[in-house]
Amino acid sequence: LPHPTKTAVLEMLAYGLQGEWGPTFPPPNRPAANYLGTTAARRKCRLRFQSEVPAGRMIGGPGWTADAVRWFLHRDFFITPCGAVPKGADQHGRIIHNYSHEFEGISLNSVLLDKSVQYISFNARVELLAQVSWYFKVDLENGYRQVPVNPKDWHTQVYTLGPGEFYIDLA
Repeated sequence: LPHPTKTAVLEMLAYGLQGEWGPTFPPPNRPAANYLGTTAARRKCRLRFQSEVPAGRMIGGPGWTADAVRWFLHRDFFITPCGAVPKGADQHGRIIHNYSHEFEGISLNSVLLDKSVQYISFNARVELLAQVSWYFKVDLENGYRQVPVNPKDWHTQVYTLGPGEFYIDLA
């Protein structure tokens, strides 16, 4: 597959990354088994999610029920299992989002079309760089947290820490 064009990259940064989805989706609004078996894991997720809200990368929190999320999105949504595992010295740990969790045999990953998200291969990068005189590489901390999700896909980015605490990931 060809690498994304400059225009496509600029559009993604401006309007958010949008997936291309197959015709079948997992059932909406089904609670999924979470990895939040301990109070510490739930606290890690809560602290991380709540730190993302003022940064503008998530919305929601305590008081956001399933009905509030449905009202905000104007549609049904899919609850993605989430949890936390230890990661180095990070006080919040690493947050795990399981897009491969199956609901009645279907997961969000299984309906995301392969062509919708592309990375440039190493060989294509070498070919591209052979044509330029200067090249700068920037490695952003939490780089994926800098790229917005297109609002049309927010319904696929919903996490819950209980019946009265939902979050929507915007980045």
